[in-house]
Amino acid sequence: MSRGTIRSSFVLIAFGALSLFCGVPARSSAEVLIPPCPAPRSNVKSWSRIDAGKFHFRLPSDFREVKIRPIDSYVRSFQTRDSSIIVNFDWGAFSDPLTDNYATRQTESCSERIGGRMARVITSAPGDRPRMKYIAAAAWRDVAPGTHLTMWGSTTNRRGVRKLLAILRTVGFED
Repeated sequence: MSRGTIRSSFVLIAFGALSLFCGVPARSSAEVLIPPCPAPRSNVKSWSRIDAGKFHFRLPSDFREVKIRPIDSYVRSFQTRDSSIIVNFDWGAFSDPLTDNYATRQTESCSERIGGRMARVITSAPGDRPRMKYIAAAAWRDVAPGTHLTMWGSTTNRRGVRKLLAILRTVGFED
């Protein structure tokens, strides 16, 4: 082994041990989480507008609606033709506020004004569970009295997270 290889190995082992003692999992560069804020730069003007009653949003042209059965709220789902990105929304009294711990995943959050209303935005990476997908989501509370909106998406890769974050930033509300 060369000195460079030994030094690199030592740095990786030391970082792993430090992460273990500090409670922070060591991550490879492929697993580094994309932060939810600030918003990625995207040109969304050519995207299709989806009207959903009290709100609207935009999707790229390669998305198609997927039929689902809602239980107690207004829910719709869309996905790309190759199923690499899925976007869902839940409009109702029990929509997820995105405040759970998500302890099994690497998660970051922020608050930002989207569509003229404050939203909690999160991104989440698979961490040590490679079969799980990357997630980006936003939640708006009390859009109407007792009615909330949560929009979330999953994707198979980090590039899709940027697209999901851009989609979330297109949400607008009808007054």
